[in-house]
Amino acid sequence: MIKYLIRNIVKNIVISFVWITIPMGVIFIPRFSQKIVYLENQLTPYSVSVNGYHRKDGTYANSYNRRPPGSLDRDIRIQSDIQKNKNTRTIVILSIITSLGFFGWRSKRYFFRLRNEYETYLFKLILLEFEPQLISELKFTYSKILKGKLYYRWSFDDRNIKCSRCSEFIPLRGFMLTYRRQEICQKCLEKRSFDSISEVLYWMNKFRKEFHEIESKFLKVNITMFPNYQLDIDKFENHLHDEISRTV
Repeated sequence: MIKYLIRNIVKNIVISFVWITIPMGVIFIPRFSQKIVYLENQLTPYSVSVNGYHRKDGTYANSYNRRPPGSLDRDIRIQSDIQKNKNTRTIVILSIITSLGFFGWRSKRYFFRLRNEYETYLFKLILLEFEPQLISELKFTYSKILKGKLYYRWSFDDRNIKCSRCSEFIPLRGFMLTYRRQEICQKCLEKRSFDSISEVLYWMNKFRKEFHEIESKFLKVNITMFPNYQLDIDKFENHLHDEISRTV
């Protein structure tokens, strides 16, 4: 796991060019800054004092300082060099920020994938602690539910589904039945608001009982095996769904 992490960090450093941009910044940014300061000191100072006077239109111009005559062309060249150095320094800084951003984005993706792979590995270890009969019975019950057009709304289902009978939204971790192009919620099923549902209710209650048993077992095993790393129950449900859906 550690080798995998180090390998991907090195790979991200190489791809994002951080190994080029950061040394460039360390070397060139101070140089450009020093050169800018040096050039600014080479500009001709405003050493000539001009007294206040009246213009031809009668307005009064206050006193001010200006550069000596003949210094304008020289100062224009120096100011052009200052601007070039500032632009180059800005480009170097932006390249560092871009490369670091790209490195952070890729690293986040790898850490996220690594965490998912690690949690999947832990889920598999926990499931090995279960009695094989628990998972087998849940798979069999789940297959019976699907054959009867009964669906369990897993916690990762992000759809908004309304019951055709009571017009209420069908909650997550609840059941719904597809019956004559209608979607009927668990409450309406338990009220027996339509015909021939005794078998449906049997498999629904059986699945709910077996699922809660596995969920309780998971919480106990998780605390026992990994007391410092508590796995999310919703992710376990997702993993359990994948596990029981393979053979259904």
